[in-house]
Amino acid sequence: MKVIVITGPTGIGKTDVSIELAKKLKGIIINVDAAQFKKDINIGTAKISEEEKLIVKHEMIDFLNINDNFNIYDFQKKIRPLIDYYLNNKIQPILVGGSGLYIKSALFDYKLCEKSRNLDFEEKYSNLTNQDLHNILAKIDQISSKKIHCNNRRRVLRALEIAESGQLLSAKTEKNKCLYDTIFINLMTDRNTLYSRINKRFDNMIKAGWIEEVSTLKNNNVNIDRLMEIGYREINKYLDNTLSFDECAEIIKQKTRNYAKRQITWIKNQLSCHNVEVNYNNIDETVSQIINIIKNNLESVQK
Repeated sequence: MKVIVITGPTGIGKTDVSIELAKKLKGIIINVDAAQFKKDINIGTAKISEEEKLIVKHEMIDFLNINDNFNIYDFQKKIRPLIDYYLNNKIQPILVGGSGLYIKSALFDYKLCEKSRNLDFEEKYSNLTNQDLHNILAKIDQISSKKIHCNNRRRVLRALEIAESGQLLSAKTEKNKCLYDTIFINLMTDRNTLYSRINKRFDNMIKAGWIEEVSTLKNNNVNIDRLMEIGYREINKYLDNTLSFDECAEIIKQKTRNYAKRQITWIKNQLSCHNVEVNYNNIDETVSQIINIIKNNLESVQK
């Protein structure tokens, strides 16, 4: 039995496709979208509904409190026994998500350290721009600096933190050795359709109560400014009257579109995928394409 990965940019429709695929394969879904690990941030992360959880078993969702420390090392330790368990019990594991680093750390020979994210360390560099941080990283760990985009502030900070401990992030990974027999499926659509879906999804999230969700977090004394998930800090600024709603909406939509572009580039460069065009008028047709890819892959191995 192979591990199946369903990936693609945010807003592409991974949830709908993966649920239908899991139903047909009698499999389970293991979430590898970092935004969906945390409790209480549901609408803005496009988290699956309670009804969808009843249709297909999901793992790695809603297991973290919002302020818990949880890094890639912790993730790797948690997800690999899950993958092994389902493979050993002949239950099809389907990994679903667009967080590329989490996908690779789950399946590839990533050698990670136990060091947790240090928010005080990040605070030390809070007055520096993304480019300033990236320039510092380039002097310390040039290999990592070439592989981490300067606007990916969290990963740049992480690489700097590891470097200050006397190690290099670039020395900790073996990126090309996959530990599992895996089929990677990359969901695709044209750029205009994707951006339209992203914009419409924002509108639907607002209708579903995203602003109220952020307000509840504020009332529960959650530090919204420390949330890295797109949109929460912008809505917080709207609630504080430092952004108008239209400004808030445009920033979130633009950030989400930019994130989708980075995901598309990362997947293209980092994973060897079967690309599948999503038929939004007939998800079953899309799922059938994926099943045919899986069957053909299995048959080629058996010959």
